[in-house]
Amino acid sequence: AEKADTVIYSKEVSDNTLAFEARFESGNLWSATKVGKNEYDLRVRPDWNTASYTQWYFFAIGNTRRGQKYKFNFVNMLKDDSLYNYGM
Repeated sequence: AEKADTVIYSKEVSDNTLAFEARFESGNLWSATKVGKNEYDLRVRPDWNTASYTQWYFFAIGNTRRGQKYKFNFVNMLKDDSLYNYGM
């Protein structure tokens, strides 16, 4: 039988790196890159049956800390006009 993939990250108190997971139905996170203390550049897979547009995202995040603020930069939201341009 084929073994399922498992996401592994340190459970040490000092490890503040977030763990991202999108290996489930409709999960579309392509990559996550830590670019600052609590800042990540995220890329999501293009929507199906489009000209490479990306206007939604679906993934899980683990290893968060209560009271901590995180910043996520979606660097490939390519649609010319969407609600993201108006603060959504």
